[in-house]
Amino acid sequence: MGDAHDTAVVVAQTQLILADIPERNRLRELVALLNEKRDDIAALDLEIETLQYQLGEFEARYRDRLYDEHRTLKRIESLVRHFERWCETLREAILDEIDRPPPKRQKKRKVNKRVLERAKRIQEARARELENRRDEEARREQRLLEEDGEAQQKSAPDRQTRLKAAYRSLARRYHPDLARQEDERVRFGAMMTKINELYRQGDLERLELLATQAKGGEIDEPNVPIEQQIVTLEARLRWFTTVHENMIDERRTLEASKTCQLLRDVEQAEALGRDLVAELKAELQERALVAEGDVRVAVRTLESEVNAFNRKTAGGAIVKPLDRGVGKRFDPYADKALVRFALEELEKVHFDGEATQCAEWVLQIAESHPPLLRALLFAYVADLSQFPLPGLERYDDIKLRFDLLEDERCKLGEVKASERWTFERALVEGDQVIEFGPKQASEKVVRMGLKLRNDAMRHGMLLALRRHAIRREFKRVLSVLGEKKACAECQTDVYTVPLYRLRGLDALRALVCPHCATTLHTYWMPRGDDVQAVLNVAFIDFEIIHEWSFGIGKATVATQLTTKEQDDMTVGELKKRLHADVFRRNNIEVTAAQVWLEQDGDKLPEKRAIVDLGSKSVVVRFASDAGVSVGDALELLKHRIRTRFSD
Repeated sequence: MGDAHDTAVVVAQTQLILADIPERNRLRELVALLNEKRDDIAALDLEIETLQYQLGEFEARYRDRLYDEHRTLKRIESLVRHFERWCETLREAILDEIDRPPPKRQKKRKVNKRVLERAKRIQEARARELENRRDEEARREQRLLEEDGEAQQKSAPDRQTRLKAAYRSLARRYHPDLARQEDERVRFGAMMTKINELYRQGDLERLELLATQAKGGEIDEPNVPIEQQIVTLEARLRWFTTVHENMIDERRTLEASKTCQLLRDVEQAEALGRDLVAELKAELQERALVAEGDVRVAVRTLESEVNAFNRKTAGGAIVKPLDRGVGKRFDPYADKALVRFALEELEKVHFDGEATQCAEWVLQIAESHPPLLRALLFAYVADLSQFPLPGLERYDDIKLRFDLLEDERCKLGEVKASERWTFERALVEGDQVIEFGPKQASEKVVRMGLKLRNDAMRHGMLLALRRHAIRREFKRVLSVLGEKKACAECQTDVYTVPLYRLRGLDALRALVCPHCATTLHTYWMPRGDDVQAVLNVAFIDFEIIHEWSFGIGKATVATQLTTKEQDDMTVGELKKRLHADVFRRNNIEVTAAQVWLEQDGDKLPEKRAIVDLGSKSVVVRFASDAGVSVGDALELLKHRIRTRFSD
């Protein structure tokens, strides 16, 4: 009887101990949520890794098929740009001398010295272009040799399914963002690098072996009080949620990239039996033939500028001989001229014969009526945005910029003062194609502005902008589109250069003095467009600004510099710019001294000039004593930037 009683008590006590309590229910709930979130992260990571690999492979194949044609066109454009740099330097020198006539020979020598310094930079820039091209072609030859003879085998459907399943299982276990401690994060990061490489190689056997070894890898901590376990798991769940949201943003960015858009277009064309890449190849060949004519135009323009310069500087006194001695992760933010060319060609397919006729007419007025061409370009820019752009909002804003460019033509002797056009005359002469008036009207608001009168002319302008004569004038228009501000450094009013201080994860914009590169204003624009957002690619193409990209973990951010900034900046100064705009501005606990930049795995000396680097892409690394890892810093950056403008 006593034994039975004791047994009942033990059973009751056991049942009492094992009974569910709210804390244990919450613990089970958290474990389930964490497992579910971990599965979602692993699946997303697989999708992102697969899409990145797919886009990188497509871009490489696409570039290889168009390599010869694209190389020829790039060489032509590079030579034309070299002539244009000379023309701009000579024009600036003449305008400097006209605006500030030197009363003494000594001051004149200073003007001449400035021209020589610019000329030296032009020659050095050209030398770097040619050297970089040789290096690029050498790397390509090496890559082709390494790939020669490698068979491209397609995996069977069942094998591909198993490959993805093994990868997903391993990512669920070893993704660095799921680590709890720093030493664990380092170990997971090395493991994921190995896993990603095996996945790219399609090594199913080794992936499945790793997946088997990873089973049961979680280690419980039974000695920790249940309340503390809940606190830990809730913190981990919040972190997993942040990581998951960031990965959704990353996938969305990849899918919205121009390369992905082109890939889908190529796939759709293949489904219809068309070889879209072959069609683009033929178009590139045609463009190269047309571009050869631009070389002749550019050379003759340079000859005219040289003659005008020599006349203004007493027979060319300053002319003297110059020193003649003078596999990668897919990046959705990198400027890809060949991809943009393809998308432009696809858009052109929808243009009709009227657009082509408009383009030819634009080329004709470039010779006969340059001021009318300028008014067309102002209208073209104004039409690129749904809302009025700063500098093009009011009639007086446009007239001010138009008159400034006409004044330059008079000073340079390109036209007599009596033949100088007013903006009013341009509107009258071009009344068939442009007008200033209401652009949008609703019950509550009417917006005024300059506009093209029809779509045919808009499409015609897009086609005409491929020609040197149009591009040369367009660069002059771009140079005065920024806001007019007083520069304390230069002690004068300037038309600012609008650029991105930061883009990629964030969109920090700036207005910069074109003469001294002083930043006059910075601002965020989470919604809407401005001159820089609409014309970013054009500013880069015309070398008004230069973009440098930073690889931070699996993401890329970019900063843009004026030509003067790029010429003067060192690697250390570039690093400080990155630290101030990315890490310090977003309260990431890492000092500038704990950050360094790499290229091709080598740490870059901080005193090295950035113009001497072979590439404008660098990788960001943290020192071991930094308060945060690169991976954690990236997730925190994404989260803080995403929530900056939320309610």
